[in-house]
Amino acid sequence: MHIAHPPKVHKSFGVHELTFARLHDEIKHLISASLYKEEFTVTACEIMTSPIFSSSSSEQPNVQGFTLVEFLCTFALLTVVAMLAAPSFASLIQKLRVHQAVMELKGALQIARSEAVRRGENIKLRKKDSTEGRSCTASASDWSCGWDVFVDIDNNGIPGPPGTADDDELIQSFPGLLEASVRFTTNSSTLTVNRWGAINGIGASFAVTPKALNDSNLDTMICISSGGRVRSTLGNSCT
Repeated sequence: MHIAHPPKVHKSFGVHELTFARLHDEIKHLISASLYKEEFTVTACEIMTSPIFSSSSSEQPNVQGFTLVEFLCTFALLTVVAMLAAPSFASLIQKLRVHQAVMELKGALQIARSEAVRRGENIKLRKKDSTEGRSCTASASDWSCGWDVFVDIDNNGIPGPPGTADDDELIQSFPGLLEASVRFTTNSSTLTVNRWGAINGIGASFAVTPKALNDSNLDTMICISSGGRVRSTLGNSCT
């Protein structure tokens, strides 16, 4: 009787953790099975096909992902969708900018009215001449660079710098919005609120329009009655 010695077994042959005890038991099992069948030769193939060297398909790693073709198709589809949606996004952004400018100007007017009534004296709003490298000096009606709410102590209509002879009390300063255009329809750089809350004594109005997009549907008017009531409406007229 001749029994072939099994080859040396390394861990790299299978995914199971092999121990000498398990290997020894498996070889004994194969030898016993061969003797029972009156077969006296245990080959290396029988040992290598043993369960301790084989791994089921369920133990194989489940690799998932995208192929290059799938990625390129998805990218092209997203690009087309973004190009179709770009005009709508631009219009939405301009609408939000116009709304923000309207709310800030209405807020400034309300602050001026409340302070004028509380203090019992005139409060003024004056446009800024420049902001962030942008100039608004070409026209007195251009309020796009922002405005200041202040107490005009020296009554010159201009907020004086702090610590000087023209030092006025600045109540609040509002920066301009680069994406919106604000125009005072009375072509004046200053607006006065008296101690009864009336604005300019006869009322006034502002036109707020988008600067980058020519869309008249976004034009908004801020209308101020002679009594000081402030409201906003879409369009180019307060009537």
